[in-house]
Amino acid sequence: MPTAYLNGPIFDGLTLHHNKALLIADDETFVGIVSDDEVPEEYSIVDLNGQYISPGLIDIQIYGGNGKMFSDEPTVETIEHTYEYCKAGGATHFLITLATNDVKIFYEGFKAVHAYWQKGGKGLLGLHLEGPYLNPAKRGAHILEYIKKPTIEEVLSLLEAGGKAFRMMTLAPECFDFTIVELLQKNGVLVSLGHSNASYEEATQAFNNGIPVGTHLFNAMSGLQHRAPGVVGALFDHPTVKCSLVCDGIHVDFAAARVAKKIMGDRLFYITDAVTHAEEGSYKHLFKGDHYALPDGTLSGSALTMLQSVENGIKHLNISIEESLRMATSYPASLFNKAGLGRFEKGVKSELVKFDLSA
Repeated sequence: MPTAYLNGPIFDGLTLHHNKALLIADDETFVGIVSDDEVPEEYSIVDLNGQYISPGLIDIQIYGGNGKMFSDEPTVETIEHTYEYCKAGGATHFLITLATNDVKIFYEGFKAVHAYWQKGGKGLLGLHLEGPYLNPAKRGAHILEYIKKPTIEEVLSLLEAGGKAFRMMTLAPECFDFTIVELLQKNGVLVSLGHSNASYEEATQAFNNGIPVGTHLFNAMSGLQHRAPGVVGALFDHPTVKCSLVCDGIHVDFAAARVAKKIMGDRLFYITDAVTHAEEGSYKHLFKGDHYALPDGTLSGSALTMLQSVENGIKHLNISIEESLRMATSYPASLFNKAGLGRFEKGVKSELVKFDLSA
């Protein structure tokens, strides 16, 4: 039976609608948003009781959830745990992420993604490899011994093993020949500049040559200095390149995030960069009350959910509810060619989320 959701704010991926009804067909496709008195008689009514309803939020960088780290256990079970963590925080789509590691872990990750899809698992857009082709000077929490320069042979092997599961890669393009980036992009991999010590000129050239996005603004990248604008300056200055932001007030001070938002506008979007407690394996993440750190104190991941990111944006970036929701839906969705992702499109299925906002 078709369903009408009413008595709550409706966000369609771009605009927030009040005193309207969201119409969903019995095949779960989006029909439209109408006035309450225009709801057809055959529709079943769901009273939102003031809750918000939106297309599912999107997190393109998360390492695990609910006690399971994908780097420790690159399995279907870990993806399932991470999906449940995402859903509890409002995200219905995500990229499971692996940090710099032994390459064999990447192959195991690809296998797990394919197996999850074959099992009918939902929400997973693919695998995001953050590394290993990074700049050691900006490695952050990444393991130095596994950082390397790419070879054509290794990249081709990863592409063959990954197939459609290999969706995104963060790398430092100043450290190797740009033909590697072109090879990845030619095979459908979204390439992001991150963990980079590039100069303003090097980063700008990489963006002009086709890298469309940066990874976690300010973190593990050359900063903005008045005589050396660095990667941050290149991101601020470029008219089209987007960048993710970990909006927890720890990875980036909220004042810096506010400044960045004023400059970048719709080019800035949220990720959680979330990990979970882990005392074993290559990466040991210890919970510090509101974030995670390595045993030596190095910041290693957030404890965020996407809904917490949205609330932080409203409270601390001085932006509207609908703009903060865009940073979790249509803005990251614009990096992927997937109908119904991050916004309602007529005749297309969209995952719905209902939530309260404390902001």
